[in-house]
Amino acid sequence: MKNSGSFSKLFRQLKRLRSNRDTIYQEVVGGDFEEMGFLQLELLRHAGLQSHHHVVDVGCGTGRLACQLHREQHKHYKGFDVIQEFLEYAKEKCPGSSFKFELISDLQLPIEKDTVDFICFFQFLHIFFMNIPTYI
Repeated sequence: MKNSGSFSKLFRQLKRLRSNRDTIYQEVVGGDFEEMGFLQLELLRHAGLQSHHHVVDVGCGTGRLACQLHREQHKHYKGFDVIQEFLEYAKEKCPGSSFKFELISDLQLPIEKDTVDFICFFQFLHIFFMNIPTYI
């Protein structure tokens, strides 16, 4: 995908600059790992998410949403990303879950028709929460 090179470059830079593994994997997706994951979960709940729903997370990164769903004992989640190391970290953050994490290289998602209740694309969500009057 087009931006995978940018994320890979940022990831390599963070690995050189930071020694704490969790810090690296959480900063590469924009930081505020717990808070942003919780906000993502709340947005889905507001849209009607229930515990039996099947969720697909495109660009799941290092698992912010997956971690929150795992804590809530959600059962049906599939995360896709373009960086294998992100997927491995996300899987580690959800031990014992039935969650699936898959590498993709384009937007052709390997999911069957009529098997998903929610498909979400969260990316650096905190960028979109700004004080609008400041920019007018």
